[in-house]
Amino acid sequence: MPKQFRGNRYATRWQLMDSSSDLPLFRDVQDSSEEYPFAINEYDELVEDYSATGLSLNQHPITLLDKAGRLGRFTRQRDLQQIRHHSMVTVIGVVTGRQSPGTAGGVTFFTLEDDTGNINVVVWQATAREQKQAYLTSKILKVKGVIEKEGEVIHIIAGQLIDLSDELAQLSSRSRDFH
Repeated sequence: MPKQFRGNRYATRWQLMDSSSDLPLFRDVQDSSEEYPFAINEYDELVEDYSATGLSLNQHPITLLDKAGRLGRFTRQRDLQQIRHHSMVTVIGVVTGRQSPGTAGGVTFFTLEDDTGNINVVVWQATAREQKQAYLTSKILKVKGVIEKEGEVIHIIAGQLIDLSDELAQLSSRSRDFH
């Protein structure tokens, strides 16, 4: 077993595989002194983090996609307070929750998480029916809608739902859905 593990998770796995000579099948195999031959990239690190824990302490998916120029123009949660009531707005986030309370009269409440906070989205039943695929299956969602503000509470009334999940297809993120 190596005295210490260093580097990234891939280098650690590489070192562990190299220590398999302790097993009977590999007793006569010479140890390799090679370091892990590949560099890890931000995308793979993010996918590994989400796969293991459902989050990443290094980088948010929205930050990664925005740096890669794959999101276009949108408003982050931290900037919504400056937008005027009833203005059109585009937001993007990881879908962390969907709620359809029985008393809500066909309304579903989405929670999107961008790299600055949570965004509350209201999806009326007609909008959900028209855009069923994005409504039901999206992991990363772009919402074009109208901002509604009451004091500190901000909601986006969804007009258009655009599924951006393919931008990070390997991301294993699950929303918490309550129906």
